Amino acid sequence: MKEAMEPGESSHCEISPGMTKYWIPECQSDRKPAVGMVFTSLQHGIDFYNEYASLCGFDPRLHSQRKHKSGLILFKYVVCNRQGFKPDKVVQNEGTIPTVDDLFQNANLENTLDPCMDNSDIDDIVSLCVEDSDLTSPAPSNHCTLDDESNKRRRVSTRNGCKACVVFKYCGYGCYSVFKFEERHCHRMLEEMHKQFLKVNRNLDFGHKKFIINCAKANIGPMKSYKLFKDSVGGYSNIGATAVDFKNFKRDLRAYIEGVDAQMLIDKLFRKVEVCSSFFFDYDVDENDQLTKIFWADPICRRNYSYFGDVVSFDATFRTNRYNLVFVPFTGVDNHKKCVTFAAGLLSKEDVESYVWLVSRFIDAMGSVPMCVITDQDPAMRIAIQKVIPNVKHRYCMWHIMNKLTTKVGPVLSKDVDFLTRINSVVWSNYLEPSVFEEKWKSVMTDYDLLEHQWFVDLFNLRKFWIPSYFRDLFLAGLLRTTSRSESENNFFGIKRMSLCWQTGLIQFPQPRIP
Repeated sequence: MKEAMEPGESSHCEISPGMTKYWIPECQSDRKPAVGMVFTSLQHGIDFYNEYASLCGFDPRLHSQRKHKSGLILFKYVVCNRQGFKPDKVVQNEGTIPTVDDLFQNANLENTLDPCMDNSDIDDIVSLCVEDSDLTSPAPSNHCTLDDESNKRRRVSTRNGCKACVVFKYCGYGCYSVFKFEERHCHRMLEEMHKQFLKVNRNLDFGHKKFIINCAKANIGPMKSYKLFKDSVGGYSNIGATAVDFKNFKRDLRAYIEGVDAQMLIDKLFRKVEVCSSFFFDYDVDENDQLTKIFWADPICRRNYSYFGDVVSFDATFRTNRYNLVFVPFTGVDNHKKCVTFAAGLLSKEDVESYVWLVSRFIDAMGSVPMCVITDQDPAMRIAIQKVIPNVKHRYCMWHIMNKLTTKVGPVLSKDVDFLTRINSVVWSNYLEPSVFEEKWKSVMTDYDLLEHQWFVDLFNLRKFWIPSYFRDLFLAGLLRTTSRSESENNFFGIKRMSLCWQTGLIQFPQPRIP
């Protein structure tokens, strides 16, 4: 008995004498498999069935297979993705799909095998494909505890024992024929508007993958990338993939480069040197061949240094959130008072040895020593500069020091307007003589009971390194005290930038430029 099709359906329903409902897909006869149909290869046959499934509105799945001892596939089973049941709810059904062994016993192999083969060479082991690995039954000795069950991911199964399938049989000379074809399904086919979400109709091509990678470089996640791609192609129906596909590709990409991204970065920098001889980089590894130090400077950076390299600032306050590496950019100021980058480095340790290596590589790349170097208060950095370039004038960045003021004085003084006004007028003034500065500093410390405060004591002992009163005649290009410049540098190389560069790996780091 046959029921009428509902609007939008791509299959019609039939009722067997046992009152079982079956749905038969509607499809052109030349797009439908038929027993005896021959294909030049097994893959061509599988592709033909996939196209048939795509047109009809269901997902196929590779199932079991039987191989010859030489590795040749004799039988290949392709089923509907709703075939079978989950292992914990196996249902006895007299009408189940016959196994490959059943088909093998009923087949006439003498007419299908090459003349060089005989029946004694046939391997009796049936291997399941990766796509259907969850059909294997668990061993009786495996018992799950209550905790294991609660930690399992609960997924709704769509399997309902559908018997639709196609069986391909080897027929000699590399060809395969349709040995069995069952077109009846025990479920409805998807409507036309929903077919786009079938796995067989979803595919991330090169354009999709390139778009996801470019979005990742711009710190755009997979979900937002999916929406942007939808807007660019004109709708969800034109994407050809789902948001989950976008997320899975980002996950797989991260897993692919896991553990080898350091080598990928080094290889990429070597290729940069081959393309442009002016590109400079160097690196160092530890006894376990783990990347510990790396330094690079592209041609534009080196040219900027030759023009504006009188004063150099390098800051080691940018720590990555995945590798625990320290990013150290070397920056300066051009004639338009804009920040320019001279070089950059990555260090696994903030010790004297690492900074000596980094400063030495910087001097090797630039070929000359700057007049003045501005850093933060890191003592290891100070020792390294004295060792490598002892004659350079070394100063501390006022912005980094004063940025810590509110956290050092506590919640009360940090909100005291009078205190902040007085301390800033003493520190930031260019016109105070050293003796006047010391007098005013002592007055502020006395009035607010900070004479014994260790942080202020240390700052006063280092006053010749950061107070402008002691080096008013020294050209500093505005790097020592300009708050907006330091904030701009932090914004460019700061947390948001680092989260982009390091969540996926070293290979995601912003690429060096080659003119």
